[in-house]
Amino acid sequence: MNSLHIKNVEIPNGETLWYREAGQGNKVLVLLHGNRNSSINWDVLIENLSPKEYKVYALDIRGFGRSTYNNPINTIRDLSEDLKLFADALNIEKFVLIGWSAGGAVALQFAADYPDYV
Repeated sequence: MNSLHIKNVEIPNGETLWYREAGQGNKVLVLLHGNRNSSINWDVLIENLSPKEYKVYALDIRGFGRSTYNNPINTIRDLSEDLKLFADALNIEKFVLIGWSAGGAVALQFAADYPDYV
């Protein structure tokens, strides 16, 4: 997949989330990394996806990578809410959500709280 862009968005809770964006396909993927990592861990996967088939967003979870940590994280739900605010800010209404390790826990919480998005 070519044309990987690194961007950021400020979400309403005062955090700034950095993310990787690539592709222009109709299948939207949102990728969440594990603990003590960042979105860079998804680069190999992103490079091997078809840019015509997939639109990919790989987030730096709050406090990781370039994303801010202005507000303490108390629960996984805090990170799930960040994802909801991120999706709303970018007008992403329906997507496949993939996470591993801590990102997997965030993905599960998000899917439980917002099943219409995934």
